[in-house]
Amino acid sequence: MRVRLTAAMGPVIALVSSVANAQLTTVTHDGVTLVDDSSLNVTWIADASLSGPVTWSSSAAPGSAQAFVASLNASDYGGYNDWTLPTGDGVYTTNPIAFGGVVQQGWGLSTDPTKNQLGWLFFNELGNQFQHPMSNAGPFMNVNRNGFFWSSDNYFNPQIPDFGPAAWAYLNGAGLEVLNYEGYMGEVLAVRSGEVPVPEPAMFSLLALGLGGLGFMRLRSKKPECWR
Repeated sequence: MRVRLTAAMGPVIALVSSVANAQLTTVTHDGVTLVDDSSLNVTWIADASLSGPVTWSSSAAPGSAQAFVASLNASDYGGYNDWTLPTGDGVYTTNPIAFGGVVQQGWGLSTDPTKNQLGWLFFNELGNQFQHPMSNAGPFMNVNRNGFFWSSDNYFNPQIPDFGPAAWAYLNGAGLEVLNYEGYMGEVLAVRSGEVPVPEPAMFSLLALGLGGLGFMRLRSKKPECWR
């Protein structure tokens, strides 16, 4: 009997553990779907196309990434009003990267997770490869694999004055971060600091389901032979 109980508890413990230890966990909070990120200790919106095509604007002009984030906060999206653009601290590398027929002097990706939340998410957590099209979107929905996501970081290089005002963006189809003109149309994967509390009732429901199965097995084991 003890062996039966131990064997039956295994799947239940494993299931609860997988929910608790996952780096990216889909959670419904305040009526919307969010993604809890335990690696970065942040929360992402799950719908990657929620913003629609937007520009980048330091003044939060209408139709910009910043204006979209402001609208999330004004509506307490998911029960929170501290949404921001994710960091995307691009670094200048020594290896030239050609994109769109133009050598961009090697725009790369910072490996610091706090300075580059986008890079950390797409490469370290989702497992996508550098300079390869996105192959894994994980729990995120409606991802435009040919589009790009704006970061919070703009950039101006006096050595390239003709480039104009630009901001770092992650290109889904190229697997790297580049400078995009602020007037280009991208999307926003908004993020906030802190994790979404995983509902405890859900954890207890899993436990109750498993324990209920154990009770059934115990009852069955006590039935007279004529019942079997």
